[in-house]
Amino acid sequence: MDDDALRVDIEIVDFHRGLSDAQKSKIVPVAKVSSELIKLAQKAFVSEDGIDQCEGVLPTAKASGEDGCTIYEHKDFDGKSIYLYA
Repeated sequence: MDDDALRVDIEIVDFHRGLSDAQKSKIVPVAKVSSELIKLAQKAFVSEDGIDQCEGVLPTAKASGEDGCTIYEHKDFDGKSIYLYA
């Protein structure tokens, strides 16, 4: 699918667009990533020439007014969760 088709497909979970009632019933918060860990991950993606590969792509927790980011699971996707902590 191209980007335009993805943007209008109401079956795709898009937190910016908002979730349908059906999606809300299938999305479960399972963990939280601290803002400090997010900052470390962003620093790891700075290239050798100093260009931030994440700039404009990943909102920082501070910019969004939240303390970290929530990790969600979808009930229709089974599998196991593996958490690695630094």
